[in-house]
Amino acid sequence: MCSDASEKSQVPFHAYELTLYTAIEFSKANETLINSNRSEVIKAVRNTISSIDFTSKPEKTSEDPKPDPPHIKGEVHGDPYGFDPKSLNPLLAELILRLRAIETLPELVVMEATLARHIQLATQDQSAGIPWVDAWDIYEEPGAWQNLPEKKKQRHVALFAAKNAQRNLIILMQILMREANYQPALNNELEKIYQSKLASNPSEVVEIPYSEELRNAVRASAQQWVKEHP
Repeated sequence: MCSDASEKSQVPFHAYELTLYTAIEFSKANETLINSNRSEVIKAVRNTISSIDFTSKPEKTSEDPKPDPPHIKGEVHGDPYGFDPKSLNPLLAELILRLRAIETLPELVVMEATLARHIQLATQDQSAGIPWVDAWDIYEEPGAWQNLPEKKKQRHVALFAAKNAQRNLIILMQILMREANYQPALNNELEKIYQSKLASNPSEVVEIPYSEELRNAVRASAQQWVKEHP
């Protein structure tokens, strides 16, 4: 059974930043701890990526009994609720980005392919399960999807969030390779479009329409990096 047309809405790439509804911040103490234990943190992150489950709805986490206190110079008063560690969440992506953890590319390539496959199945078939991600919701322009029956609307919103997460995985891989000055990534099609748009309209972030061709271009660069770094 084919999907409702309203579920064919696309989510663009944002070059080059993660597109999040929830801001991710670390206290100075935690950031220092993370950076000073980089190898151990990256090892844990790689193991976490490999265990991500897209088939289960994220569980709500309990409130942190001792969150960072507010109004202290140099510290951040964040949301006292965290993310489900079994689900793909923005904290995991931000952690990889902060550490410039290009070592995670092998796991990211596999995870992105898995998520994209789930999205494709759920988009084509209303009876297929939707891929669940945690806290990747972003604003969507009003449209026909708002008039869907409640169950279909919830499905649409969840699928839209999954698409945003998948686009962010592609951008994350490209950022990691760009930061490492990896030439295949600096020469791929997404980078060419980014540079072209940047030249005509200088901006910190460039919106680029999603396409499978651009996705595959970044994946090809990442797969080449993985092959060269066994």
